[in-house]
Amino acid sequence: MQVYKTFFLMLKKQKGMILMYLGIFVAVAWLVAGQGQKNEEKQFQKESYTFAVLDHDDTEISRGLTAYMGKEHKQVEIRDDEELIQDEIFARNVNAVIRIPKGFGEALKAGKELRPVLLSVPGTVYGQVFQSLGTEYEKVLKMNLAGGMDVTEALKTTEATCRESVPVSFLESGENTQSHSSLYSFFVYIPYVFFSIGVMAFGTILIQFEKKELQNRMNCSGYSRRKIQTELLLGMLTAGVGLCALYFLIAYAGLGNKIWSFKGLLSAVNMLCFMLVTFGFVYMISKMVAKTQLLSMISNLVVLGMCFLAGVFVPLEYLSDTLVKAAHFLPVYWYVEAVRRIDAMAEDSMSAVNVLPDFGMQILFAVTLAAAGAAYARRCQKRI
Repeated sequence: MQVYKTFFLMLKKQKGMILMYLGIFVAVAWLVAGQGQKNEEKQFQKESYTFAVLDHDDTEISRGLTAYMGKEHKQVEIRDDEELIQDEIFARNVNAVIRIPKGFGEALKAGKELRPVLLSVPGTVYGQVFQSLGTEYEKVLKMNLAGGMDVTEALKTTEATCRESVPVSFLESGENTQSHSSLYSFFVYIPYVFFSIGVMAFGTILIQFEKKELQNRMNCSGYSRRKIQTELLLGMLTAGVGLCALYFLIAYAGLGNKIWSFKGLLSAVNMLCFMLVTFGFVYMISKMVAKTQLLSMISNLVVLGMCFLAGVFVPLEYLSDTLVKAAHFLPVYWYVEAVRRIDAMAEDSMSAVNVLPDFGMQILFAVTLAAAGAAYARRCQKRI
């Protein structure tokens, strides 16, 4: 297992670069995951606050106003004591106290202004909420009374009108846009991370073993070419599984128990499938490139280009149909498509069937890339 040990000794020299790529994209994933949302309609939720009413009017109209506020907020009892009221408001035991003056109902029927007194902590939202509720109710009630309704009918109509809820949703800026979960944000960057680490770290090692000087020394030691390739493959598999496990643990630190969900486990399988793609791609590159200096160019141009076209950095819904169709010929596309499907699926095992073709395409790409590298190597040997 000398080649296997040598692989990890050489890989150890690349640990700075590996940690750099992991660190950068984990930080990016963490930031994006914090804003990640499921692709579902987001509803505006009203807050419920506590309030107390000191009703000095005690008429049908004042009781109607109190009942209206009590439908959405919690009413509590409080003694009409100025010092006690101030203490309760300061301690947040009650968010607002509404004092309805005597003659409030008669003034409203006559179209005159006699507003309730609102007490709350200055500068807080509580006062604004109850002030808005009261103003809206009084305005609608005045209109109904002015229209000839009696008090009972006006109160029923006013409450029905004011209670009509308007559904509030956040509009997306485009027909095809959608938001994604934090799980999606953590795993969508895997292709660039794995390809970059694979090309720069694994690729460098494989190219070193392709050099004639090293091959001659290995031949003298009794190592066959097949044994060298087997131990190198075993080394890449070990390092690859270790890299996947490390990324999975980092995702666990960021997502918590969500990573152990059915979707999280499918994401782990998807990551392992793409690791096989990485092996195939790196093996092919190592057979076609003789100098390690070219690896940086491949990492920056080829890998970056694939990730942009296949939806890693720019979501597929923002790309044109032509680019999306072209992306089907890239292995990265099938990984991202699996991430998208996992993000959108329900938490049940039957949904896993939908991502199996994406897993299969990635494995097919891995085999094809490795076969292309092997065929190229045999062709070069025949020329020699």
